[in-house]
Amino acid sequence: MGGFLFFTLRFLLALFPILALNFPIWKWAANGAILGAFGYLTISGGSFATLRSFLMIAIFFLSILADQQVIALSNVALADHCVFRGDCRFYAGSQCDCGANRNLSFSTGAIL
Repeated sequence: MGGFLFFTLRFLLALFPILALNFPIWKWAANGAILGAFGYLTISGGSFATLRSFLMIAIFFLSILADQQVIALSNVALADHCVFRGDCRFYAGSQCDCGANRNLSFSTGAIL
């Protein structure tokens, strides 16, 4: 959801050359994607997977806003730390979700 919003907003803003050449439209698109992802989180009811996804997306888009590297294992570790609280780390679903994200981020970082 957040990635789709980011690329859609960036595409729509890039249609106006005066904006695309003079302003950081990727940061505007990142702001819109964070707001859209938060709206989806509130509408969906906030299950564990949705919360984890929102935190990952928010950390990645905040990295864009701060001009930092987006795909980094530190971002994944921060999202895991925010989501893993109490006894939720002992459930198989949470371990599989975050384990898959760690593996994808590590393999993407290794390729790039």
